[in-house]
Amino acid sequence: LIPLLEKEGLKFGADTNAMTTFSDTTYQLDLPKSSQLDLGLNIFSDIADKLTLSQGAIDREKGIIEAEERGKHSPMKDLINYETSKIYDGMKIKDAVADVDLNIVRNATKAQIEKIYKNYYTPDRAFLVIVGDVDVEKTKAMITQKFGGWSGKNTLAEPDLGKVKPRPNDVDTYVDAQIPNKIEIIKLRNYQEVEDNFENSVKGANR
Repeated sequence: LIPLLEKEGLKFGADTNAMTTFSDTTYQLDLPKSSQLDLGLNIFSDIADKLTLSQGAIDREKGIIEAEERGKHSPMKDLINYETSKIYDGMKIKDAVADVDLNIVRNATKAQIEKIYKNYYTPDRAFLVIVGDVDVEKTKAMITQKFGGWSGKNTLAEPDLGKVKPRPNDVDTYVDAQIPNKIEIIKLRNYQEVEDNFENSVKGANR
């Protein structure tokens, strides 16, 4: 994939990237030419339901994950881990930012990865965003062609993410000489589903 993208003038990291948050994984391609849209859709279509997930490729990634995990340790990362364990006590989110159990990484199998892939990389869990100078109708036709055969449905039970433990007003301190002094006030609220639009975004920013 990387040689193919480099041939088209894209640099790995600058023009192609992926990121994972607590709730989603995002794949992004910055294509310099609208004529490369077909290539981009082919790549995303492959990611959606055509990955082979060979054990050899998985094993190669394990070393990368281990190296990344070793490089994460810093005073600021330790602070984030501490804050998260306090704020999200009772939820699995706090485990997501804690130190990774490298034994899980080392022992990961193709079957385990495939199970996650087939159950979470499904049409009902994904959406595609295209921004640029493109012909809308032609682009719709291309999307139908590339993704029309994508099927699949999650058969796994939704994970129990837990709930934040109710507690009265709490005060805590964290001391590390390598971190600048700061004071934080954090307010926890129950999640509310709201329509994603400009008006609600402004309301959220002004809270």
